Amino acid sequence: YGQWCHQVWLFACDDELARSRLMKRNQMSEEDAARRLASQRRWQDREPAADLVLFNDGGMDEFREKVESEFTGAGELWLSGKLPPSRYRQWWEARNEG
Repeated sequence: YGQWCHQVWLFACDDELARSRLMKRNQMSEEDAARRLASQRRWQDREPAADLVLFNDGGMDEFREKVESEFTGAGELWLSGKLPPSRYRQWWEARNEG
């Protein structure tokens, strides 16, 4: 996916908060939620390929403001031709060497 994007954004939150939200939203047991999260790659492992990491540890309004602000800034950089190349391609190439 990253090879077709101008930027790769990663959305992350605290592990305990992710488990709590998953339990509430999907009506899962703590064990099932932990198993679901363990089946996914941790955000820390995906961070090297991301141009921006946005943490969703607060409320929805706060998170929406962060996303909108970053989106506006990235759009302005893109329109001015100053958006730096995505880190994804360099990460992908380094990962697949050898």
